[in-house]
Amino acid sequence: MADAPTYAIVLPVYNLAAVVGTVLGGLTEPTWNRIDRMIVLDNHSTDGTPDAVQGFINANPDIADRIDLVRNERNLGYGGSVTKGLRLAMEVSGHVAIMHGDDQADWDTVLTDLYERFTSVPGCDIVLACRFSPGSDTSGYGLARRFGNHFFNHATALLTGVRMSDAGTAMILARTDLFRGLPLEHLDQGYMFHPYLNLLLFDGPGVTTAEVPLMWKDASVDNHFRLIRYGLGLLRVLTLYGFRRRILRRSPARSLGIDVDNPSHP
Repeated sequence: MADAPTYAIVLPVYNLAAVVGTVLGGLTEPTWNRIDRMIVLDNHSTDGTPDAVQGFINANPDIADRIDLVRNERNLGYGGSVTKGLRLAMEVSGHVAIMHGDDQADWDTVLTDLYERFTSVPGCDIVLACRFSPGSDTSGYGLARRFGNHFFNHATALLTGVRMSDAGTAMILARTDLFRGLPLEHLDQGYMFHPYLNLLLFDGPGVTTAEVPLMWKDASVDNHFRLIRYGLGLLRVLTLYGFRRRILRRSPARSLGIDVDNPSHP
């Protein structure tokens, strides 16, 4: 059996005042006992989300010292918040999980499944919760989004040669060492952050991976995700990546347009 780690959680939130308290309150005591630090990154919400998070902290003094509420002075984008959170997590724990502050999943179940799988795979580096692996349930997920994600799973494999059950998954538990040295700030800082990150992580040898099924549904709060714009942008990224990686034989970072010697100038 692998080691049984505690971990930090990166939790980006934006305009989720209506649900974030319920989401946090849904985590059980065994889950909280495994959490070194929960890093909640409010992305300059306008609806009182940070007040809702602070209210939860105030109401739960037994875990308050493990919750850091980070208020971004401006909206960094979804990926920008995750990048900031991963950098902070590296400072406080050897492992990190990413979850969301909306109600698209039962987060206690997700974190438990990730943890149990991580600790059962010897030498595991990262576990992904996948919407389309055997045992997953997306019956509550919109048809257009289900179709779009299936399409991009196949497109990722076809264009880049990288095969994953869920190429865009954001729900992970991983060793923080896995992210050290990665040019996180130069990946897409919006919703395409995870497809970029997953290509960097999985297009190469030496990473021991595992996955768990995910019960996934549409959120009750609009996250302002725009499927068509996202899809067209991602298709362009995958096409260019495949050409640079498979034809020009560039590294994964360079295939994403990042100059690894001077990453500020892609």
